[in-house]
Amino acid sequence: MKAMRSAFLTAALLLYAVALCGQSLSSQHVTFTPLTDSIAGTQVFAIERDSSGNIWVGHNRGASVYMGAWFDYDTSDGLPDNVVLSIACDDSGRVWFGTALGAVRFDGDTTWFDPSDSIDAHGGRAVYSISCTPNVTWFGTDGGVVSYKPSTLYPYSPYYGYTKDGTNDSLPADRIYGILAETEDTIWVATAEGLVRLVETRE
Repeated sequence: MKAMRSAFLTAALLLYAVALCGQSLSSQHVTFTPLTDSIAGTQVFAIERDSSGNIWVGHNRGASVYMGAWFDYDTSDGLPDNVVLSIACDDSGRVWFGTALGAVRFDGDTTWFDPSDSIDAHGGRAVYSISCTPNVTWFGTDGGVVSYKPSTLYPYSPYYGYTKDGTNDSLPADRIYGILAETEDTIWVATAEGLVRLVETRE
């Protein structure tokens, strides 16, 4: 009899707990606010927040930033292409945009730095991902990984590319969908053929 009462009490407590959980979930209210009409684009590929708290959005008609109000940027401002696939903000407050036709850095006001041809020469044209460290910017392209290191800090070429070369000591694929910089010399790379960790060793 005691065992039956114990089992009944346990079942009752479980039912009570489930009821409480259900009540908690049913009382939760979620609001979705469409913002498509706020920006120029209809397809959004990237979103990032800079050090000032501004929200940058990359889409199929350029890029937009929210800083109390929305402002739009496109090729007439300095973007190499209006399809913005990736966005990254560096420690200096500058904003990098990866587009279907290269990458560009917005330094504020009207200053743009466009290394698209150099990135394409060492990797690919479309830039799907960007990751910044204080001294190195990494690009994931449709033709491999490219690093940019200012020549004022490094005595060799500021650009270096990594691609799939058919050996075990290379990228598993040239199409790069994501990059995460762990340090200036170590990055995690998401490719079309799997994940790889790339470590540069200076000699």
